[in-house]
Amino acid sequence: MKMAKRFVLFSLIASVCFLLGAVVNAFADYLPASFNLVVGTSRITGSGYATPYATVVIQLDDLDPGKAIVTVTTKNGYLLGGQKLLSLNLSEGATASGFSAPFIKAAKPTKKSIKEGGTTVDKFGKYDLILNNTAWWKKYTTLQFTLTKQSGVWESAEDVLDTSKELTYNGAAHIYYTDAASRRCHKVFDGYAAGKLNPSGNPDVPVPAALLLMGPGIAAIFILRKKIKK
Repeated sequence: MKMAKRFVLFSLIASVCFLLGAVVNAFADYLPASFNLVVGTSRITGSGYATPYATVVIQLDDLDPGKAIVTVTTKNGYLLGGQKLLSLNLSEGATASGFSAPFIKAAKPTKKSIKEGGTTVDKFGKYDLILNNTAWWKKYTTLQFTLTKQSGVWESAEDVLDTSKELTYNGAAHIYYTDAASRRCHKVFDGYAAGKLNPSGNPDVPVPAALLLMGPGIAAIFILRKKIKK
């Protein structure tokens, strides 16, 4: 009889923890993925050019993981601008929209880019998503937009990008730089910078859910031990 009670009690506690975990997972935040653009072309490298040039952060929408918010922020006084302002290699097809700047547009694939598997960005390889700045005089310190997956959802923010070993870089940006001396001479230097995401191997279950499950688990063990002693 006692064994039967213990079994029923244990089953009840396990069921409650499982349901709690499912609810918490449904509302937990996804971990962001980020990488720095640290490798530049010759015009923006050398003495006086600090790195990183910019940081790219990808965050899945908590309520709709078929959408990802991409934020690019420049560092060390650099600016974004020009054609091929940002280039990314995505794991699967997605459309870009909701740009924080009105002059940013996603380039439409051409016959050449489709045939060659992407558009070449300087020495940094080919990319399947190219964003252009249609206002040449506009420069930006931050750019944000939304990627919407054409079908299904992403399991994590890292899954948005193609992280295959064959790719040297996951993203590149058109970088502009002008220091105080250059401004007096009306000189602006530009080039491209690229970087690669290093997959962390994070589990699909968001961390907050795993942490919140520790409390109920410990409480369940304590209650079970008290019941067994009686």
